[in-house]
Amino acid sequence: MTVTEEFQKIFNETILPYIKTHVIPSHATETLFYTLEKTSNKFRSATALLAARLCQGEAENVLPIAAVSEIIHSSIIIQDDIVDNDTIRRGKEAAWKKYGLCFALHSSLHIIPECFKLLARLQSPHADQIIERFMQSYQEVCIAQSDQSLMPLVKEIPYKSFLDIHLGKTVLGRFAITTPALFLWQRRRNGYLGRIC
Repeated sequence: MTVTEEFQKIFNETILPYIKTHVIPSHATETLFYTLEKTSNKFRSATALLAARLCQGEAENVLPIAAVSEIIHSSIIIQDDIVDNDTIRRGKEAAWKKYGLCFALHSSLHIIPECFKLLARLQSPHADQIIERFMQSYQEVCIAQSDQSLMPLVKEIPYKSFLDIHLGKTVLGRFAITTPALFLWQRRRNGYLGRIC
């Protein structure tokens, strides 16, 4: 089994059931689950759990982070395909192509309040900071999406601007990976193992 397949297995067996327990599939979330359930590397959520284990913490304590990292990523994927006018994603129709542009866009935004609820489940005095950082990262991605949508209107774009757009669109994945490790390491240093509080 490849690393990618292992990550997908972790997602299917641990993280997706957790998401479906707390974010009930409905008409409004149909495009999200359509995108979320496609086979992909799922490195964000899987590495969040692995980081917890490496820090001798309990993986269950970072499930909200793992879940939200994939939920927001899928939301951004839907928007990204719209911006890029991509009709295929991971071998299947892009969500906006299958469900229509307006419905896919509104559905991708509908899920954000649910992410707040999931992150609020963190048993941690740092929960507010984690939520703030996630939302800051989400904003950076949205700004990058907006900048990219304006690129066709600009004849020349500085390399730094292009790089900022690219990094902005990947910032969320990196934050999702490092957050569990940083907070669990802090607790380990203070002598408290097994929790993210």
